[in-house]
Amino acid sequence: MNIRYRIKKILREENLPIETEYLGWEVPSNLYDDLKSIGVKRWDEDDDRIYVAEIQFDTKKVVFEILDSEGEIYDNRVNDIPPSYHSYYSFKLDDLPRRVKHFIFRRLNDEWVDSMNKFI
Repeated sequence: MNIRYRIKKILREENLPIETEYLGWEVPSNLYDDLKSIGVKRWDEDDDRIYVAEIQFDTKKVVFEILDSEGEIYDNRVNDIPPSYHSYYSFKLDDLPRRVKHFIFRRLNDEWVDSMNKFI
């Protein structure tokens, strides 16, 4: 059976959520190097902060958001941030560094885990 068909069927039958709402979990700064090792780049490494923005149950991905010192996303048209810097990065849970996974897994509630497991 086609995976897309299975997902649509599950969603139709059980009306499962496929992602969290905005989370805004601030990632501790001691995990920034771990995220940097997989390609998450901050323009101002002293002031820019990384957050877990959402978790997608159907794809088992985590979306990270970077905000500048003013709490704004990077806007390359307004400031001098090079286009290679992005405010959003998405990674599969399995591909995250171990310490970052641990940070996220400690915050997952049982309902979210159940939703992810239904998409297997």
